[in-house]
Amino acid sequence: YPIYPEPAEYTRRLSLDWRVEAAQAVLKKVIKDYPVDQSKVAVMGISEGFQVGAKLAAKCKKITHCVLLVGNGLSQFYDFIIQNRTDAACGIIAEEEAQKNIDSLKLIFEDIYKNAAATDREWFGHTYLRWSSFCKNQPVEDIISLNIPVYLVAASKDRNTSVLSYDYIQIEALRKEKKNITFKVYPYDHSFSEWKKDAEGKSVFVSNHMNEVIDESLRWLGR
Repeated sequence: YPIYPEPAEYTRRLSLDWRVEAAQAVLKKVIKDYPVDQSKVAVMGISEGFQVGAKLAAKCKKITHCVLLVGNGLSQFYDFIIQNRTDAACGIIAEEEAQKNIDSLKLIFEDIYKNAAATDREWFGHTYLRWSSFCKNQPVEDIISLNIPVYLVAASKDRNTSVLSYDYIQIEALRKEKKNITFKVYPYDHSFSEWKKDAEGKSVFVSNHMNEVIDESLRWLGR
């Protein structure tokens, strides 16, 4: 698919609060300018949008349904820690390497929090502002605060947003006796692609199931 260069203004503004405010402004305008049925106003968020959608739904009372796919329940920084720990546990990397990586990550995270508003400093393709704004928030808190119907999707082979973080949301939902959340886990990666091992043990792409996952989400929404 085409990848377009990011405008400088987008890079300067990109943060969790800005994305939530932008989405809320669009939603407000649509409801005002078009004869929409306000009995069902849904927000869908995928990947980074998972966190945006969760916070938007917690903030905007006009939203009646929430569909969130392949996002993190805890801090996005935690996903990097989880991946190193699980890679070490699976023998992909040595325990010493995992610990060295995690120690290095913690120094980076500390620097990001110390320079939280910086847009002239970047890590892993995003500004410090973007990282600090998303990582000061725990999506699980927004999700658990909701009383509207929520549909959560995770992918068990996702290396971007660990299913372990998603599992934590389920534990919190049980602890808080939440009955409004539907959970669904697919055996795919972050893009809902299916992979298998060949005779040499290499991962080989089988097929992508994005449309199937979205269709199932919309069927849930249409009930």
